[in-house]
Amino acid sequence: MIKVYISIDVADLKQAETFYIGALGCIKLRDQGADMVVLSTENCELYLQEKAAGKNPFKTSVTPRNYDRH
Repeated sequence: MIKVYISIDVADLKQAETFYIGALGCIKLRDQGADMVVLSTENCELYLQEKAAGKNPFKTSVTPRNYDRH
């Protein structure tokens, strides 16, 4: 089975952790520093990273990160 790794930027780490555990039945594997948590479900690991809105998600981005509904 192929293992999938997904990185998700979130505005509030604790709120996102609670959501993904409840919604997908994820299991918390570990905290990865103060701003990241690693969750697991099936063949997938989710890396939730708390990132502030308004900052560019990558160096050449012209659109700053936002968490508005899309």
